[in-house]
Amino acid sequence: MQTAFDPVASSDYGAAAGWTNVDVDRATGEVAVTIGMFNKSSTRIPEAMFVQMLPAAPMRHGSWSVNKLGAHISATDVVDGGAKHLHGITRQPALSVASGGQRMSVSALDAAVVNFGELTAYPYPYNTIPDTDQFGASFLLWDNLWGTTTSPGTYSIL
Repeated sequence: MQTAFDPVASSDYGAAAGWTNVDVDRATGEVAVTIGMFNKSSTRIPEAMFVQMLPAAPMRHGSWSVNKLGAHISATDVVDGGAKHLHGITRQPALSVASGGQRMSVSALDAAVVNFGELTAYPYPYNTIPDTDQFGASFLLWDNLWGTTTSPGTYSIL
């Protein structure tokens, strides 16, 4: 699938053109999604781009975990005062959700931050359990909300 925006949206507001490729291996049931974003212009407008996973119920109501230094921990196992929804990831698979004896694991080859619940790249709110039932989990591809930015490119999610 290829996406494009009006030239004014790209030049004045930073909308990036791109494509999404989905490969399904029927033998293993593995789904590989590759997202490419190109020609993103720089702006001073606060922005963030996410890839969101919202599995069908009852899986989305399951137990979400994130890979921290090679071990999966509960997404909400965070010290008091910490942001329970944003997690830095360094190992794969980056996140998983388990429910009723089923497990879905997701790897993000080019994204370093996973967000649980509502789409926000800000570390606030603190001490709030993320609403994964309604919003699932997402990978933060780029943002300039913190005064830093990452470049658009090709992102692979397995």
